[in-house]
Amino acid sequence: MSEHVAVEVVTPERRVLAVDAAEVVLPGEEGDMGVLAGHAPVVTLLRPGLVEIRIEDGAEPAHRLFVKGGFAEIAHDKAILLVEEALDPAAQSLEEVRRRIREREIDLEDARDAVEAEEAERDLRWLRALAEILERSH
Repeated sequence: MSEHVAVEVVTPERRVLAVDAAEVVLPGEEGDMGVLAGHAPVVTLLRPGLVEIRIEDGAEPAHRLFVKGGFAEIAHDKAILLVEEALDPAAQSLEEVRRRIREREIDLEDARDAVEAEEAERDLRWLRALAEILERSH
């Protein structure tokens, strides 16, 4: 058995990352989830949050990606993350994210129907999760 997990992060547009890792921490729907080599097969929902990929045991994460949500398929020595979008948190501006939150809050208040309201609420969930991550890193 391999001591690494082959990790792929894929959006509808492209493959964002493909790397062998010692450990992957995922933002599972029920809480953060660690994945090591030999993990039992599972498919799980991902909430908006941070994916951390460590190349070596005990090392700082070599890759950090903010995902807007999606699915993870894990089987033994492979983890495939199918996500709506993956962003580099270091490339995001906290001020810009806060501005987008304010805009979407106004959109939610002004929503003409349930579809517009749900879209604004969904955007607010991931924007607030991203803002929280950015606030912790400042």
